[in-house]
Amino acid sequence: MDKKKATIEETLGIALAVGNSLQLGEMLTETVEAMVRLTGADSGIAWLKTGTAKKYYTPVAFAGKIKRKEVITTTLPPDNITCTLTSKEAILIDESHPRFKQFQYSHPTKSIIIIPFNKSGLICLASKETFDPDWCKMLSGIIPRLSKAVELCRQHRKTAEKAVKVSSKSESRYQEILDNIPDIVYTIDEKGRYSYLNKACAAVTGYSRDEMLGKHFSIVVHPEDMRANLEFFKQMKSICDVELRLLTKTGQVIYTEIHAKATLNKKGRILRTDAVCRDITWRRQLEEELIRRHQELSDLHDQVKMLSIRDALTGLYNRHYFSEQLKKLYHPQYQPVSVIMMDIDGLKVVNDTLGHAQGDALLKAAAEVIKSSVRVSDIVARIGGDEFAVILPQTDEEKALEVCRRINEVVQQYNQQVSPSGLSISVGLATSQREHPCLSETLKKADDEMYKDKSTRGAVAKLQLISRLNSHTAI
Repeated sequence: MDKKKATIEETLGIALAVGNSLQLGEMLTETVEAMVRLTGADSGIAWLKTGTAKKYYTPVAFAGKIKRKEVITTTLPPDNITCTLTSKEAILIDESHPRFKQFQYSHPTKSIIIIPFNKSGLICLASKETFDPDWCKMLSGIIPRLSKAVELCRQHRKTAEKAVKVSSKSESRYQEILDNIPDIVYTIDEKGRYSYLNKACAAVTGYSRDEMLGKHFSIVVHPEDMRANLEFFKQMKSICDVELRLLTKTGQVIYTEIHAKATLNKKGRILRTDAVCRDITWRRQLEEELIRRHQELSDLHDQVKMLSIRDALTGLYNRHYFSEQLKKLYHPQYQPVSVIMMDIDGLKVVNDTLGHAQGDALLKAAAEVIKSSVRVSDIVARIGGDEFAVILPQTDEEKALEVCRRINEVVQQYNQQVSPSGLSISVGLATSQREHPCLSETLKKADDEMYKDKSTRGAVAKLQLISRLNSHTAI
């Protein structure tokens, strides 16, 4: 007897323990099946009160020979089992009980054991043989555990229902938050089709959610960015950022910044991509405007710099730049340094006779003649009204004399081809000493040599110029 009791308690204990993780119907099914199997009953049914008034009992689990159709279509009026609800023990009834016939099943039945639980349910075991009364004692022992298991299942169900309501409410709130975000929040599947979009898609792209859902992302990507976007989509393995141009429904180009996260399968293939797309058109426009302004400032700076070191009329370096460069050439690596000083003959006569505009033209012509006669690395400057100078780094006196001769030759060519009225330039040359370089002395010496040349040939040049001017020859 004790062994039999231990067996049923152990088996029913396993069935009842399932109540912590299973639904109420599943737990009762396990329990009824265990009771039928252990007691040798032909069938078993678990009943629970149902309906808002809870006046009737409805079968929720069954086992044994009873037909499923019979169980599903059966309800048990309360007066059939009122006697059991006040009892905390299993009750055995047989054919002599006045209510026995109301518990009849489709199979022959000789005795029935009724096990109440939780004040709202009962299990009926039916047999064509007479049950041993000891079964009632043993089954009564598990009623408290059965009631507790049922209560746990019901609490679990209430908790689950509450969680569903909270989840539904949270999801609704979450969706409301997403729809109020000005950025496009979207999900695309493994084929690049939109499976989710918030309301911002309409404000940014002009397409409604219904127009974009199920469509490939190419519906809005700028054609010129499509190839790059496809590569980005294929190679994305985790969180990535990319800038793309989109085309709105009206054909307007907008710049966007996309922050995306890919979900991969075990093989590393993309299952879906969740992303946030922000319209940064205003930022790009601002950046372009800043770049344009920066370029304007840079150009202005270059112009100011040029004006600070260039002569406005001829475009050559001015006296300040010439003096600064002369200071830098004291270093031995630039020696020897030759300096050529030049002065335009008769500029005052031209200004007084033909006007300063003609004099300015003569100055420009002299600048071009001198510049074309020297190397690009040489420094050519206008250092006074009619004075010009050339610094020749790493140039000895012999090579500098060749430059002077070349200047005179170019002047003659100019006079023959461009201005028969004549351009005359007095030239002076000096070269620094490698052992004791003193470029200020070199400059003074070149200036002295220029005035010697001017005094030698300047008077003749001036008379020739006056003669040509008197004959009305234009420069």
